[in-house]
Amino acid sequence: AAYNRILLLCGTFLLLSAYNSTGQSFYNGNANTGFGGLIGTSSLSITETGNTISCTLITTTTSFDDVLVMYIDSETGGFSNTAGFTDEADPLRAAISGQAFGSNNESAVNFDPDFSADYAIAFTPNGPIESGALYKLNTAGRHQLTAEIGLSPKNNTTSNAYTFYFDKTAVGLTTAGNFKFVITYLSYN
Repeated sequence: AAYNRILLLCGTFLLLSAYNSTGQSFYNGNANTGFGGLIGTSSLSITETGNTISCTLITTTTSFDDVLVMYIDSETGGFSNTAGFTDEADPLRAAISGQAFGSNNESAVNFDPDFSADYAIAFTPNGPIESGALYKLNTAGRHQLTAEIGLSPKNNTTSNAYTFYFDKTAVGLTTAGNFKFVITYLSYN
């Protein structure tokens, strides 16, 4: 399988990659430091076993204080940016929407022309929600909770590895996994 890897900068850190169950399953960050350094200096490993897609974020920094959002393109259609998202019901949904939880501050993410987000995984081991979930994206209100992601560890901002998983059918896949993703890291405040 062919893989396009495009590094983009938009505020913090964005990475557009493609996962295919028969192809690459290890992705390095873009080497950025500073606020997005947690993701820029980390790596992501993706494996598929049966219907389960498992991810391990291997970190090299000492503090995971904010929210990681993994936008997923796995279906036809989707969203070319986050400008129309308004859901800020909790810090995870607010991060997906590019909204600052509890305020009017917002920032839109514009995706690469070859990417249209259908789903998003958001998680943090810190703050008011020490967990994560998978959502179907929606501009007409709340993002639809699709699945919990089994984040581990929770309530630990200094781990060197965070694991999460989801059923491939939760992102509309019925055969071997094949999806594109973009990762952002931002403050929910």
